[in-house]
Amino acid sequence: MVPVFLRAARTAVISWMLLWGPTAVAQVNPTWIDPPTHPGDIAAPEAAPPGSARLATQDMWESDRNALRAQAAQALAVNYLDLWSAPNRLTLAAASSFYGSTVTFHGRERTIGSVLAEKRRFAERWPERTYQYRPETTIVACERDGTRCTVWAVFDFSAASSGRGQRSLGIGEHELVVSLSSGKPVIVSETSRVLHHGSVKSR
Repeated sequence: MVPVFLRAARTAVISWMLLWGPTAVAQVNPTWIDPPTHPGDIAAPEAAPPGSARLATQDMWESDRNALRAQAAQALAVNYLDLWSAPNRLTLAAASSFYGSTVTFHGRERTIGSVLAEKRRFAERWPERTYQYRPETTIVACERDGTRCTVWAVFDFSAASSGRGQRSLGIGEHELVVSLSSGKPVIVSETSRVLHHGSVKSR
């Protein structure tokens, strides 16, 4: 289940894109606070209770570990989208390595064989593809134990078929749930949709 804050953040990003246009990039200026000017304005640090240093170290280690897991999940999502920009012989040969043995694909639990068969049909219909992330839109949310992370992102896409004389392009979003329980990140859930779509037929 997608965390509430992830759904809210996703909605905010899409609304921002619609308001400011596809190429807008948000800029936030840091707020600076003037330092104290007199020595008496600086409060003396309180003595740490016994054992607090050990707990702080554990918290830092756990935070670092979760950050690494989030990075691994995001890297898998980026590599996965890059894979679908490659020629079919490379894409179809490597696609299975990104998935677990079963996948919740657009809300339905399916075998990896079933998902790959659908992916193959899509790749053969649109053999010339380009996908490009919008990194400023990427959101990663990990479960408390760090075994699963959800990666949501917006991307630009272009797909063409010279044989059929057709081209499709637009902006899409996808949401990947990445499992890290086995040590190797794999996709266990995938959902995607088109946010803005346009297609042209070549003359």
